[in-house]
Amino acid sequence: MVKGLNGIGVTLASGWWSEASTFVVRNFNYFGDKESLLAKLVLTYEDGERQVVVSDTEHWKYYGEGPYTFAGFFAGENYDARRAEIYERYSEAAFDDRDWKMPVEAAPEPIDEFRSMPPGFGRSFPAVNQNKEIMLTGGYHAPVRIVGEACAKTMAEPEPGVYIYDLQQEMEGVPRIAFHEKRGTKVTVRFAEVLYPDLPEYAGNTGRLMRENYRDAASVDTYLCSGRDGEIYQPRFTFHGYRYIELTGVENPPAPEEVKSLQYSSVAEMDGSFTCSNGLLNRFAENVMWSQRCNFISIPTDCPQRNERMGWAGDTHVFCHTALLNGRLKLFYERNLQALQDLQTPEGQYPEIAPVGGGFGGITYECASIFMNWELYQQYGDVRTVEFFYPAMKKYMDYMEEKSGLPGEGDFALVGPLGDWLAPEETDLQLMWNAFYYREAVLMGRFAGILHKEEDASHYDRLARQVKGYWNSTFVDPATKKTRTADGALCDTQCSYVLGLEYGVAAEEIREDFGRHLVRKARALDYTVGTGFFGTGLLNQALTDTGHTEEGYKNLLQTACPSWLYPVTQGATTIWERWDSYTEEKGFGGQNAMNSFNHYSLGSVLSWMYHVALGIRKDEGCPGGQRFILKPEIGPLVFAKGSVSSPYGVIRAGWERSGEQVTYRFEIPVNIRACLVLPEREEQEYGSGCYEVTYRI
Repeated sequence: MVKGLNGIGVTLASGWWSEASTFVVRNFNYFGDKESLLAKLVLTYEDGERQVVVSDTEHWKYYGEGPYTFAGFFAGENYDARRAEIYERYSEAAFDDRDWKMPVEAAPEPIDEFRSMPPGFGRSFPAVNQNKEIMLTGGYHAPVRIVGEACAKTMAEPEPGVYIYDLQQEMEGVPRIAFHEKRGTKVTVRFAEVLYPDLPEYAGNTGRLMRENYRDAASVDTYLCSGRDGEIYQPRFTFHGYRYIELTGVENPPAPEEVKSLQYSSVAEMDGSFTCSNGLLNRFAENVMWSQRCNFISIPTDCPQRNERMGWAGDTHVFCHTALLNGRLKLFYERNLQALQDLQTPEGQYPEIAPVGGGFGGITYECASIFMNWELYQQYGDVRTVEFFYPAMKKYMDYMEEKSGLPGEGDFALVGPLGDWLAPEETDLQLMWNAFYYREAVLMGRFAGILHKEEDASHYDRLARQVKGYWNSTFVDPATKKTRTADGALCDTQCSYVLGLEYGVAAEEIREDFGRHLVRKARALDYTVGTGFFGTGLLNQALTDTGHTEEGYKNLLQTACPSWLYPVTQGATTIWERWDSYTEEKGFGGQNAMNSFNHYSLGSVLSWMYHVALGIRKDEGCPGGQRFILKPEIGPLVFAKGSVSSPYGVIRAGWERSGEQVTYRFEIPVNIRACLVLPEREEQEYGSGCYEVTYRI
């Protein structure tokens, strides 16, 4: 601000507001069909006087012919730089706005027919104000920022006039490109995660953009040049997920260093880190970090590129534990929990997707509010969060007890249909539903105890015992202790044993049997992975918890498909949605459309690397992180080191070995204590500081 007259200018475009939302393409104008401004400026002068300037229909004016001729969440952005001259003066106090129009008040008007899902395909997406009046509330702190920048490393011309720039890193954000074209030149900018490989199936397309997996997200920007040499184009009202940028329409293609990418994220800093003597594993850890940054865009999204970019609750809760170890995300996740609560139906059912609502995941997705609340409580120890969300969680459990048919066969329409998503082995859905229901009951009992709701705690304890009894009598063969389906057929998948162990639903007397079955399965699969979204993050932890950490390391270091390191061997720079998103033999395997190369869910094993390889483990008896456990289990690595996030600072630990001797170093922030647990040594407590301990294995 300067002394005298001042002005404010604001640019509006449809962007995330009124272009398509959700994977149902008809859902245009989901939040409203008119771009609107609600602004409030508070000026505080040196003498304490306050002046409030609020947008209204009397003193503000608008102009509808700016350079943004279209802007869409999925489609991309059209920008006419020949109209950009208005920006040189429109926000000045002396600007002549006599030809501008007076605005009018506008309110979102839901268009119900645009909210529906295809018949028989999950729940409809609710209109924004379907269940309640729209209210303006203060938001949680989860702004999207530019957190990084990268330059294209190479440029290729697969056909005349088509220029493809490779960033050599998949990311999410927007390009920033310098053009050297005459006035009026139309440049088309397209994006892709991968190129077509040199395989017979893709003959004629080798080296060109593979965009089938973007589906109905056009992800195309167009730019009409002003004619100024070196003019810069940077989209403002969209974002894309990509590694490759394609330019057409240019006569003077920019040099690679003139094609940049700006990384968007709500995660400005990452406290988590992992480095070891295995280069592939280091790259995998980096890939997890990249996928987290790319998919934490105001909300935790499933992917940043195709026509979803949505808060699928299943993806969110399976990665929550790992994400909290990587960064300070309390408010970020509370915002997502608020969205889940806002979209809860009057009956009590949670959405599978938040915000927006609707979906088709069932209990494996709807459990997210309960599961994530527990993770937040363990990480931060804030009872207020539990207290705030408890009524909605209780309402959901009341709904489940009345409507779900669990414990038991379950109502498929209400608790199905998604199981261990994209797992090589298919796990019985009823087994999964009842395991998830048991975990919900146990956690609700703990929440009730924390809040001193003794009657609720007793109720959920009884419910948990009932579900556990049903699960063990129904899904465990009494002779072999192998898992089975409700009708008695063999199940025997890694996921079935993992859920039994890590959700605690397996009876105590069969836990050792389940551990042996997990080892048997690991060896039978040659240490490739048989789990999908819900089993993968818990697989190695289940092996460790049953005394088989060595088998977990073998899983972790496997490079054949499906495995965590196979994508790394294929040049992956983020986490894939599918174990076989690409293989050397089959290419995309006919799954070109149902394919994402930037999903974080299968990267949730990183938490096991923190807990076991580095030894940094939470003490569940001390929520909030004031005490933790250091218990490294040394695998077939020469060294490993890294860090995790805590409410009190960054916890660091690492080790290196020489023969049978191991040197373990760790750093404890202030106001924290740690219990060191090493082989053949008494447990020892440490306060804040830096330490080094040598021992033999």
